[in-house]
Amino acid sequence: MNTKDLHAIWNAPDHSRLTAKQYTVRLPVRVAAQLAALSELYPRKTMTDLIGDILAAGLDQLAQDLPTKNIGEKPLGFREDGEAEWEQIGPGVTFAQLSQKYLKQFEAEEPASGKGEKLVRAPRNAAVKQKRGRKSKQ
Repeated sequence: MNTKDLHAIWNAPDHSRLTAKQYTVRLPVRVAAQLAALSELYPRKTMTDLIGDILAAGLDQLAQDLPTKNIGEKPLGFREDGEAEWEQIGPGVTFAQLSQKYLKQFEAEEPASGKGEKLVRAPRNAAVKQKRGRKSKQ
């Protein structure tokens, strides 16, 4: 996912799966203000949706940017486009391996239905609710 895609994603129906585990974080004031602005721009999306999509886009970009190093004297093979595939080492490879490990672990913790149902959603920012409430009274 790319941050350029978020506008389109937030205007489309949501079919994401959530973990059973909840994460609680305190945000810098500037970040909280930006999230409140996004919440007002995309009122059909919950804070969970917004934060999850932003984190996913950022983590995808981070995964691409983490360093890797080709090892070996000869490539392992060639892709369909003719590019050589090499054995690689480095933080990018380790991150991908650990991500797969935890993905399997979290998928095993999903509800028995296996349908990836949505769990408890975070409430919207209180300031945004209050502002919307004032608009509806006018």
